[in-house]
Amino acid sequence: MALGDAAALPLHATALGKPVTVLAFESDTHHGIRCEIQGEGIGKRWVGVDTLDEESLPEGVREVMEAFDAWSEGDY
Repeated sequence: MALGDAAALPLHATALGKPVTVLAFESDTHHGIRCEIQGEGIGKRWVGVDTLDEESLPEGVREVMEAFDAWSEGDY
C-alpha cells in the first residue's frame, strides 16, 4: 500500500489530539483506509485514518491521503 511506502512504520502522530503510534495501514472496500494505532491508555485498535490529526503526519503520508481522497471523489 502506498501509505506504508510513504513513511517508515511505526510512526508517531496524534489522533484526536492524543499522542499515538501508528503501527500499520490497510484498506478495503468495506472500511476504506484504516490504521492500527496504540497509545497511552489505548490498546491496539484499528481506526479510520481520518482519526489522525493531519498536521502530525509526515508529508508523504498526507500527500497519499490527499491523492486517495481526490481519486475516491472522482477528482483525480
